[in-house]
Amino acid sequence: MKETAGRPRLLLARGAWHGSWCWRELQDVLADRGWTSHTADLPSVVPEGSGGRLPGLDEGESLMTCFGGEQPDLAAVEGVIPVREDPAETLHHDVPEDKRKAAAARLLPQSALSFAEPVSRAGWKTVPTGYVLCDDDRSLPPSYQEPFAERAGAVHHLPSGHTPLLSLPGNPADLLERIAHGGPA
Repeated sequence: MKETAGRPRLLLARGAWHGSWCWRELQDVLADRGWTSHTADLPSVVPEGSGGRLPGLDEGESLMTCFGGEQPDLAAVEGVIPVREDPAETLHHDVPEDKRKAAAARLLPQSALSFAEPVSRAGWKTVPTGYVLCDDDRSLPPSYQEPFAERAGAVHHLPSGHTPLLSLPGNPADLLERIAHGGPA
């Protein structure tokens, strides 16, 4: 393992339906390159609770309103959002089959409140941010993500589907290294 002194530590937060387990292979690549990374199981994956956001949302927006939906009464929001239909196609189509099956078996429902609750403070307004746009994303097509990506300080493209940390873990590792070193991503 390479020396980690003086390098920033990386915090990796997962998306909907996934747990911190999804970062393991990328963490291994980063560790081999001398980077320390941590993961967090956010409470929006059931059964832990609610919370979580799509990067690039603005104050008052939620995952339900950002694409033109109505804001529901939060007191009436209950239950869960089930795992996407056909996650092998929508979330993991470019992941090798053995990893795809293992990942699908670990996906969990997402708290409905995490999709409905509006953002109270948009981090991208005060913290330097970047947005990773996966060019072959079948879960959230790039054209839907572009408005959020435009709010970020930098947009980075990866030639992958929705989950490059499982399909091409070296590519996100390369990108994180370039960003951490302050170079062009």
